[in-house]
Amino acid sequence: HVRPGDSYPNKSKDYILAAKADEIRRAGHALVRPGYPTIWAGDFNTSSAPNIVKSFGFADVATDEKPTTDSGDRLDFTFITPNLVTRSTTLLDPEGVSDHKWRLWQGTLGQDTT
Repeated sequence: HVRPGDSYPNKSKDYILAAKADEIRRAGHALVRPGYPTIWAGDFNTSSAPNIVKSFGFADVATDEKPTTDSGDRLDFTFITPNLVTRSTTLLDPEGVSDHKWRLWQGTLGQDTT
């Protein structure tokens, strides 16, 4: 979970976006293990997350760009490494439990796994 913008009081929008990007990059460096199947998912609190996460070799499992929050933004993402194969994804609305929708991912290991 990347911290929301209001976690940075009195900071500019540019500062907040840069801080979120840095947080995602640091997580990527800690998470990535070449050759190991990996799922990286959550509330990234920024629509620029795909550009950063994809630079680590991950792919977005969403086949649509539907909003994942009640505000109409797409801030929640599920990314996978190339050695995982998506079988299906479903966007679920928990109706009242959260202001975020949940993406159910079903997949399998690909042929090229460690």
